[in-house]
Formats: sequence, C-alpha cells, structure tokens
Amino acid sequence: SFCGFTPQYAALQRLHDRFEPRGFAVIGVPSNDFRQESTDNARIRQFCDTMFGITFPMAALTRVRGEGTHPLFAWLARQAGGPPRWNFHKFLVARDGRSVRAFPTATEPEAPVLVRALDAALEGRPLV
Repeated sequence: SFCGFTPQYAALQRLHDRFEPRGFAVIGVPSNDFRQESTDNARIRQFCDTMFGITFPMAALTRVRGEGTHPLFAWLARQAGGPPRWNFHKFLVARDGRSVRAFPTATEPEAPVLVRALDAALEGRPLV
C-alpha cells in the first residue's frame, strides 16, 4: 500500500493477535478504489508479510465503493452509514452477523473506542 495510513497494518496485527483467542479475526481487504494499492495480489500479500509480519487473512483486491462494489461492502455500507471514504476504513461485525459499526480511517485499530466496541461484540453486547 502506498497510503500514509499503512502503518495501521502493525496495529491491526496486534489487535488480531490479542483478540483471536476470543474468536475475533481481522480480515484485510485490499482495494485500489483509492489508487493507493498495487494491482497484484501476490505483491500486496508479500508487502504485508515482509513489512508488517501479517498473519491475518487477506482477500484479493476488491471493489469497496462505487460501481462494481462487492456485495459484502454494499451491505456493510448500508448497515453502517456509508462506504469507506479512504483506505484503512474499518468495519466491525458482531457475532450475530447483523450488527455492524464503522470506524473511519483516522481511528487507529487500538483506539479505546474501537477496542470497547470489539469487547462488546465479543461479549454479545450492543456495539457501543
């Protein structure tokens, strides 16, 4: 990724490691919708592995907004107030698979507001 928010990969990995034992997983979804990404899936994965030691799952390049949006991201946008505005937009999906909360790019993965919502989701409480 050629985005200034790319260092969030390291924090996403820490979040994944911290909460994985409780059933949480980070799923990375690279997108070139913001023209900040390589167009080669293998290069993206290699970059993430080499630069940040990523072990969480990574999807293939995916449309997350605009024409041709992947159905999952169309649903997430409907549930959580709109599509991603930039790279590293985060969606938290609760265990029920229906409750969704969005966190904008500027919200760090380990920000207290996100961690509180994650704790709530893992405990089956509303996403606060």
